[in-house]
Amino acid sequence: MTEGVRSRLARSAARPVGAVLVLSLCALPARGQESGPPPQVVHTLTAFDSIPTKQELTRLLGPTNELALLSSYALDPQLDFGVRLRAVRAMPSFCPEYPQQCHDAIWAVLQDIDATSDAPGRKILRQRAAIEALGLARRRDPNDLPLLLSFLGNASRDLRVAAARAMRDLCDPAALPALQLRLGVDESQQVKLAISQAVQALEQCGP
Repeated sequence: MTEGVRSRLARSAARPVGAVLVLSLCALPARGQESGPPPQVVHTLTAFDSIPTKQELTRLLGPTNELALLSSYALDPQLDFGVRLRAVRAMPSFCPEYPQQCHDAIWAVLQDIDATSDAPGRKILRQRAAIEALGLARRRDPNDLPLLLSFLGNASRDLRVAAARAMRDLCDPAALPALQLRLGVDESQQVKLAISQAVQALEQCGP
């Protein structure tokens, strides 16, 4: 990650994210209550073959606090790694109802990654999930595109693919020049395919 993006992440940490903090605090267990998600939630968030549906999560987590709980799970280093990862992937389901809180929750994950002691492979998995979630959030925050563009040159092929797909989902034509430039120099066919698909989609997006 470049110094410029690190700086933007630091500034983002200082911007109003009270909604996320309040939501996360609301998600803390009551005194005497066992910490962590109940077994049925763990089971749902560790399935390998599908992302839990919004309806499943609402049923399990309760209406109005789904995003708060997902945010707290995603940031809890004591939880099973699969639960943390799936919690990030599930966040975009609630972005239409809570656009700013959802966007802030995804950025909170990105801010947390460099600060944790996760193994490098796990950090990449978390970054990939958060990058893809950022695109699916479709918030078009001015900080989103520079962050995604910074990942186009990442050493990880998976993160370059994730960034291209996120820019496709974000549908911001301002990403086209950088994507087209990267298309001509990236050596991975998987990345080239993801970039080509993103370019085709962005050419259909309005300003």
